[in-house]
Amino acid sequence: MTNLTMNQSPRNSPRAEYLARERQRIESSPSLAEKYKNVTALTVEFGNYDPEAIGRCSQVKYTVNLTGAKSIFCFSCQNPDCVGGDFDLTNALARAIAEHRTEVTGEIRCLGWRSRHTMGSIRCDNLLRFRFVLQY
Repeated sequence: MTNLTMNQSPRNSPRAEYLARERQRIESSPSLAEKYKNVTALTVEFGNYDPEAIGRCSQVKYTVNLTGAKSIFCFSCQNPDCVGGDFDLTNALARAIAEHRTEVTGEIRCLGWRSRHTMGSIRCDNLLRFRFVLQY
């Protein structure tokens, strides 16, 4: 858990404020099924890595519920203290669908700050390696 000062509650910490804005942005977007009517299935695999990309923190594979998933396609950074980061794969997915690709791999760095104490000086820089498998 993040160490907070006496004047700062978890609800108004920089991370909480950022997450609330992101949650609103994501929830107001259309579903993947609404936005990409030609996509019939999407499987996502991703692995979270530390900034040096040596140690994998986690790996996930799942089949996306196109009706329930939002078209703003984001995943949380595994650093619990990260502020203003996370992984937005919206553009990578949109590009893959526009190009009618059936498989896409890539990686993206978290551009957030390592913690609220390092805001403005040290980026989080965690790495997400991803793979999309699409059916049309």
